[in-house]
Amino acid sequence: MKRLGLMSLTLFSVVASLMTGAYASAAYMPLMRWTTYRSHRLNLLVTVPSSWTARISSKAVGFRIKGMNGLYAGFGVLKSQYELDTIEENAERHYKEEGQPADWVQLPATVAGNRAIKIIFSPSEDPAMRMVQYYIETPQGCYLVQCIAPKRSWTRFSPIFATALGKIKFTA
Repeated sequence: MKRLGLMSLTLFSVVASLMTGAYASAAYMPLMRWTTYRSHRLNLLVTVPSSWTARISSKAVGFRIKGMNGLYAGFGVLKSQYELDTIEENAERHYKEEGQPADWVQLPATVAGNRAIKIIFSPSEDPAMRMVQYYIETPQGCYLVQCIAPKRSWTRFSPIFATALGKIKFTA
């Protein structure tokens, strides 16, 4: 197993550092154009709305759209570089690092045919936001996927996140 450890903070930083674009409503999903990004280093294909700003590093890919009042939504993927620990152990560690949030929900999930853990909570640094994370086991290693948006706008972005998550491909 790969260790995810403090990856979530790093990925949150990548997603949070992107600052351009405009809100996209789920009502416009059929009209959205999507762009696929390939990362050979991360063994990954990620497809997101074309209007979202990308930030790609050697350790993560992040995408963000900024809307009114400085609010934003973001989607990012990070591959673990560490050996050890299961996705369950990493989810537990993250729970403790977040200060054991009262709204933390942890569920079993599947992403791209791989076993995963889905976590839903409000980040301690910004309780007005909702974060959904997936710790994913793949033959290429463990990955962390993060989806973040304002709680009050979550219904607008949830279908976009679901579509992007459904289009992820882990490559060899």
